[in-house]
Parts: sequence; structure tokens; C-alpha cells
Amino acid sequence: MKKHLVVLIALLVALLAVAAVASATEVEEGAWIQYGELDSITKVAGHNIVNWELVKEPTCTEYGMVKCYCNQVHDGETTSSHVIYIEALGHEWSSERLTPDWGKVVKEAKCNEPGLAVDYCLRCGLENPDVTRTIMTDHVYNDKHYQVVYPATCTENGWAVHTCIYCDMVNPDDAAAWKYVTETPAWGYLLDGNTNLIKLPYVKHAWTKWNITESTCDEYGEAKRACEVCGATQELNVYQTEVLDQGKKIKIDDVIPLKNAKWNEEVVANLDGVDFNSENALNEALAKIKNCKYEVVRNWLADCYTREITVACPYCYGTDHQVHDPVTYRMIYPLTCAHEWALCEEESIAPTCTEEGTDVYLCIHDHAMADEYDVWPFHGHPETKGEFTDPAKLEKPVAALGHDWSEWTVADTYVNEAGETVIREVHTCKACGATENRVVNQGEEVLDNGLIKQADGSWKYFIDGEFQDEYTGFVKFQGGDFWVTNGVVDSKLNGLINCPGDKWLFFAQGQVQRVTQWAEYAGEWFMIKNGELQADATGLYDYNGGTFAVAVGRKLNVNGLWQDPKTGKWVFLANGQLQKVTQEVTYDGATFNVVDGVLAE
Repeated sequence: MKKHLVVLIALLVALLAVAAVASATEVEEGAWIQYGELDSITKVAGHNIVNWELVKEPTCTEYGMVKCYCNQVHDGETTSSHVIYIEALGHEWSSERLTPDWGKVVKEAKCNEPGLAVDYCLRCGLENPDVTRTIMTDHVYNDKHYQVVYPATCTENGWAVHTCIYCDMVNPDDAAAWKYVTETPAWGYLLDGNTNLIKLPYVKHAWTKWNITESTCDEYGEAKRACEVCGATQELNVYQTEVLDQGKKIKIDDVIPLKNAKWNEEVVANLDGVDFNSENALNEALAKIKNCKYEVVRNWLADCYTREITVACPYCYGTDHQVHDPVTYRMIYPLTCAHEWALCEEESIAPTCTEEGTDVYLCIHDHAMADEYDVWPFHGHPETKGEFTDPAKLEKPVAALGHDWSEWTVADTYVNEAGETVIREVHTCKACGATENRVVNQGEEVLDNGLIKQADGSWKYFIDGEFQDEYTGFVKFQGGDFWVTNGVVDSKLNGLINCPGDKWLFFAQGQVQRVTQWAEYAGEWFMIKNGELQADATGLYDYNGGTFAVAVGRKLNVNGLWQDPKTGKWVFLANGQLQKVTQEVTYDGATFNVVDGVLAE
């Protein structure tokens, strides 16, 4: 009993000592502590600790050392240091965490061979060969390990089944899927939707080298090749300019390009933006082309609205290898109207006393007048059009001459019912022989009526001899219409005038000109018919051998493609005039074909 009491007292003392250490905040110089107790130490050998330094880090098997500092005066020093020690940490084994995957794998597990994991310290990595764990696994499949069951060819996909990466066993699901597919009639359609199988891509054709027939400046040659495996063939030529090689597009230019196929682009760049109405600008552009070693084989006015420039291919037309018929590039450029007019007396109509005449002018480039004026005829050039076209024509009205009356002479005399002597007088036009009669009472003054020319050259309006100085409006006189302001013909009225009733009429010296032509107003041209602006005219209209775009009676200065609102057709215009050419034109970034001036359907 006494022995048990001694043991019990000793155990109690030991527990109190451990508790004292666990809760101690003060230790002696050189004391040993656990790593986790370091933050709780506030005094060492009676000194207050304000900072400490870990001089040596403890490990699993070796101790650590800490130097502590206080700020009390000690042996004349304001700061003193004291050393304490940290016990070794000991090993932390992975097996102690009791997780299923503890240990370090030293041998990988396979489906047909177990693996091995050995216990190790999580802190220092030391292995414990006395404590191990056996590792087991199942079959492993991925897309890198497979068995081909349907080989791929140049023209058809292949198929494969997955196999185990360790033992090469075929995946049972794949085997069942392939068996089902191949035993099903028309099984091919099932393959693409079967996700268990591996789809093998086409193998590339084993093409021979291209057998090439060389291209020329403007014509492609031929290229042929064949696959040495499946016998497939490919051919490139002027009709088959590209082929597909398993999704890759091969163009003829990549194999047999034309010689200098884009030579004309440099020519077009030099002519882009040139004002062809300017002779200086044209000569500068042509000089640039010649400096680039291109030969301008034609530069002329195809007609009065178009300049044609033709350049020869440098491969065909060179100093060392000139050929009889070189490849050329032809460019057509619209111009401002280049007509040169000359009066054609044969077609002109002379005015009479009462009717206006017409002066007819023909462009001197018309073939009928070219010899007379020593110029080359543009219209219907025999080298390009084969037949002559109708010449351009301009008609200008010529005012009626008016009668050239003789003096009044007495034709006869008689007595009327009132017993008055009446005299009938007559005068005759010296030009046309027309006559007029008038009857007057003997001794009375003849009264003026209508427009009477005055000594100063002006014309005044009279009724029964009285000047109508308060009248403003139209007066019809000798078949013509005149505008009178305060009784006098307004000779300053010329061109288009807005008259009462919002009607626009064409005047010349105050008289309405009953003509059909173009009339200029405010810098633009308007369509006149019988002297009146055709405000309801919209669309394409013919005039003097040309066809023009008109909107609300106004001639449009349109260049390029324009849609006729009357027919809905698209036409090619230059300065508002239809260009009867056949060529490619650009509109809104796209290229279109035009035939005889109309967009091809």
C-alpha cells in the first residue's frame, strides 16, 4: 500500500511538471522547448524578450536553436541575448493520416500486375521500406492505343477499336459496336454516329509530279498528275482553273501561272484618275507608260465621247521578240463631249417671212464631212464597228425673217352706204409676194394696232393707235408670242424664263422660241420642246443622234451605271449620255458586263 502511494505521488508531480512546462511563459537560459512553444515565451532567465531570431531550423532528426533579445540594461549593455533550444521534430509518416492513397508509388500498377507504394515522411521524404501498400488497377483505354479494323485509304476514312495500354485487350464495348455495325446491311451510314469507335482520317494521295505544258502571255497551259496508290487523277487547264486536294484548294496560278499575267495592272495604275479631257495630263500619263517599257499601239477618240487606249503586252511586243499579232489590253475612258460642229447647208432649212428656219450642224468627225475638214471620222470607225453610224447633229432655230413690205398703194376707191369715200390700199412683201389690204376713210389717219417698231429699235404695243403703257403680259403678233412689260417688248428676256402659271418658256429677245433643243439655265441643261420646258420628262430621251438621261426635264451629268426609271434597265453613261459600248464596268465595288451600253441580263 505504501509502495502504491509513492508511485501515485511521483506520477502527480510529473503531471504538474508537464503542465508547468506547457503553460510556461518564462524559461531559463539554455532551456529545451517544443517548436510550437516558441511564440509563448516572454522571459528568459528573468529578462523580458522583445524579439527573437531562429538561428537554426529544427528538422525531423536534429534540434534547433533560438537567440532571444531583451531591452533591459545588463552588464552595461542596453540589449542582451539569451539562447534556448528546440527539440527535433520527429518524422511525420504518410500512413499515420489513414487515407486510402497513402505512401509513395514506387511501382506503377497494371491490369495484369499489382503495383507497390511505400510509406514516407511527409516532412523530409524519408522512405520506410518496412511499411508498404499493394496497388491494383483495371484495364486502361485511350485514343492513342487502338487496333485498326478498317484501314483508311486516299478516298475513304478508316476505323479502329480501343485496346488496353498494358495488355492490348480490345475494349469489349468497341468490339460489340464494330460487330453490330459490320453485321448490319448498309452499315456504312452507322459509322459516323458511333462514338465508341476511333475515326481514322484519309491518308494523303501519293501524287506524282505535275506534268506541265507551259502557259503563254494570255493563255494557260495544262498540268496533270496521278495518285500512285489509288490511281486518282487531277488536271488544271483554262477550263479547270482550280482543284481540291482533300480540302486544300490548288489554283492554276500556283502551278502554271501566266507569264507576267498582271502586266496590265501597272498600265491601269498609271492611267487611274487622269483627266482625259486635258491633253497635257494625257501626254504625261502616256509618257509614264512608255517609261515602263510598254508600247501604246493605239490612242485615239473612238467617238466624240470616248477615248480608247490600247497597250501591247511586253512579252509579245518587245524589241527582241516582236510578233505580228501581240496580246493587247484595251481601255475605254469617257470624255466630256468632244464634238466639233460645222454648218451643213444641205440639211439646213432657211427661214421664210412667216416660218422659222433651222440651221443644222454636223460634227466634222462624221465620215461625210471628214474629207472636207481633213479629220479622221470617229463615228463608225471601220476597224472597230464595221459600219458607219448616224452622225452627231445639232439643230439651232432661225427666227422668221418677217415680211419686207412695200409702201401702201391705192388699189381702188368707192363710196359706201353712208356716202363716204372709202379707199382700199394694198402693200406687197418684197420677199415672198404676200399682200395685205387696208380700208381707210378718206382724210382720216390710219390707226396702229399690235407691235409697232419705233425709231430707237424697240417694239411697242398699240390698240387702235393708243400706246398700252400699263399692259404687261403676252402679245401674239405675226404668229409669234412676245412678252411685253409696260407696253414695250422686253428684249432682255433670253433663255429659260419662269412665266405666269409656273410655266418655263425659252425666250430670245423677248420672243418665245418654238424650238426643240437643250437650253442652259444656272449651269445646267434642260429639255425644251416647242419652246417649253418638259418638266414631266424623266428617263432616257433621244436628241441629235444621242441618248441622254433626264430627270424632271433636267439633263443629268451621270457617269457610270444608272437605272432608267421608265424601263428599269441599267445603262452605262458618260456625262449623262448613253455609251453604246460593250465592256466591263465597275459599280459600287463590283464588276458588271455592259452590252451596247445596257447592263447584260
